[in-house]
Amino acid sequence: MWRHGDMPNEPLIAWTRVPRDRTMELACASGVRLIVMPALDVEPTINANDVRDIVNNVKCIVVTSATTVDILIAHGLIDIVRGKSALVVGKTTAMRLAEHGADIRLSSSSAEDFRGVIAAYDRPDVLHLGGDHVAVELGVRRLSLYRTIMTGPLLPPVTATAFFSPRGVRSVLLRTPPDHCGLLCAIGQTTARALEAAAGRIDIVSDYHDETRLLRAIIDTLRRRSAL
Repeated sequence: MWRHGDMPNEPLIAWTRVPRDRTMELACASGVRLIVMPALDVEPTINANDVRDIVNNVKCIVVTSATTVDILIAHGLIDIVRGKSALVVGKTTAMRLAEHGADIRLSSSSAEDFRGVIAAYDRPDVLHLGGDHVAVELGVRRLSLYRTIMTGPLLPPVTATAFFSPRGVRSVLLRTPPDHCGLLCAIGQTTARALEAAAGRIDIVSDYHDETRLLRAIIDTLRRRSAL
């Protein structure tokens, strides 16, 4: 691991959502600087009683974003996942749900992998919990817990930019050309495809849906390219 003082030029990495503490710790320990410029604002849209009633009447939940878990916890609703079969995008999100009693049936890097499992259920027994926009429609009922608002951040020229959702890709590229983004980095194949379609290239993809692993992959790539 490098120390901050070892490098004359500090690589700048645009982080398009608020980073978790351990991500910031890795950045500081590695001598890179995160430029935090969220691509999306999140506004909760839930009625706690309605959510509880609806989820209580299904057997399987689909969770495709870490924000969904954050919203459930913030509104005192995380207990509703206990005992529910769960199809989850992202290993870290799956682990968080499992800690609260969810029965993780499948964890994947893309919701497209859930179609076969969903087919084993009656459609009314499956509920997709998420925001007002989803990257993959699964043909089941959706319950929106929050809405996302594109902020359209204008990024300075940076060494790399981390993207976390297709909608975040659209938000950033509204005002910032890909050439100013440095290495184009994405969590998950769905975001990677959106980024490649919009920018014409993709440099780093992490299938772990763990932002700290994505940062580590960026640092390793910069190190190999002698940017650090």
